[in-house]
Amino acid sequence: MERNDKPRKGLSTPCKHNGKHTHLTTSFYIRSASHDASASISIRITEGRGAQFRFNTGHRLNKASSWNAKTRSVRSVACVSYELLNLQLRRLETTIEAKAIEAKSKGQVRSKGFYGAIVSLRPPKQVHTSRIKMKFEDFNNIEIKMNNL
Repeated sequence: MERNDKPRKGLSTPCKHNGKHTHLTTSFYIRSASHDASASISIRITEGRGAQFRFNTGHRLNKASSWNAKTRSVRSVACVSYELLNLQLRRLETTIEAKAIEAKSKGQVRSKGFYGAIVSLRPPKQVHTSRIKMKFEDFNNIEIKMNNL
């Protein structure tokens, strides 16, 4: 590898096929509400060097300070069900990546509509600790629906 070909921090590794970068990245971030201290959790999907798609996950935090920007997850002091919420976010991320790889292998176009359909199949917004078992069952039902896309 020549000196100029070394990957730099924050950049993708150079590709060997026509210099095209087709790497997919996802990241969560919050959008604070203007009228109170709450915030909604959104996801940014970046494909390659250009295409970026942003969607609201449907999850809200009562306080924007409950979000850890470094780890891109809900802080453990935020709520009792923070682990389940973080699990749901990671599962959404994994599902998006798996569906994108599957579509890419079939030669399907991955557009805002493609990713929007996946994000819209998210589980119900509110999670109550007494209903955790039901929420996991809901997730399994959603997984079945996503496999039929």
